[in-house]
Amino acid sequence: MCRELLADTLGFMSALCSFISDTNEELTRVSFAESDAWELVSKLIHRMFAEDCYQRRGILAEMLDSTDHASLGVGLLLRTFDTHQVLRDYQKYSIANHPSIASEYVCFLVVNNCGTYKIDSMEKRCLKMEQSVEDIKYIVENMHKKVDSLRNKADDTKRKEEEALKAVRALKN
Repeated sequence: MCRELLADTLGFMSALCSFISDTNEELTRVSFAESDAWELVSKLIHRMFAEDCYQRRGILAEMLDSTDHASLGVGLLLRTFDTHQVLRDYQKYSIANHPSIASEYVCFLVVNNCGTYKIDSMEKRCLKMEQSVEDIKYIVENMHKKVDSLRNKADDTKRKEEEALKAVRALKN
């Protein structure tokens, strides 16, 4: 039984190490800041051990004050089995899909307003694009004015040319 519990613990620790590195890598790949990614991974691991595992073995602290050594031994054994059951549950859900992990993700995202930096970035880009559009409108308006001015000059030149041609014809006649 001890060997089986040790094998379970080693298997869980291996899966946990993979979960930590994979989760951090995935979070940074989807534009989380490195510090935010590690903060979230740390919260997930804390949730796993400080909350879920502690709930199963926390009663032992109360039992240690007991003078009944038989109940202490049985309690210790039961809490050890319960804690290992928590580890098995996490492995059953591949750690990342465990309900406790999902709820911790949601809490982290809500508390830290994750994604708002992307919204801020998009707002800045939109403002730059709006300014660019305004600049383009200004340039187009100036171009229209210059085109109108050139048309007027062309019309004046054409008119003067026609007057000059009339004068030349009049002189020939």
